[in-house]
Amino acid sequence: MYRLIPVSVFCICLALCSGCGPKQTKTYYVEGTITIDGQPAEKVLVTFVPKTEGNGVQASGVTDAQGIYKLTSLRGKQDKGAAAGDYAVTVSKREWKPAAVPFVDPVTKQEFKEESFEIIPVQYRNPFRSPLNATVSAGENKGLDFDIVLK
Repeated sequence: MYRLIPVSVFCICLALCSGCGPKQTKTYYVEGTITIDGQPAEKVLVTFVPKTEGNGVQASGVTDAQGIYKLTSLRGKQDKGAAAGDYAVTVSKREWKPAAVPFVDPVTKQEFKEESFEIIPVQYRNPFRSPLNATVSAGENKGLDFDIVLK
């Protein structure tokens, strides 16, 4: 009889916890192109930030050599997009240049001779100020293209 108690407790805990854990959000394929001054932009971080609280989760992707991005959500499947809803879109691109003064990491003693800088204006990087918006619908979402104007 006493041997059955641990087994019974285990079965009850298993039944109670079977619905626990992170849920996977229903996401839809999202693809588009980012251009800077009309030219395809490589290695641009594209982020879709939900406009409404509780309306899905943030999704992001990085552009390839043709400027094409495919979104992935934190709780979605790889390259499977974003949850349906309205989003503010942000973009960010960092480039490297020689550092005026090399930086030496105090812990590793590694010397860095380059520094990065952001080439995209701040308005495009801030979800509250970005002029870029998108709506993700159920089904496939292609052609969510944006041109960033630097000039």
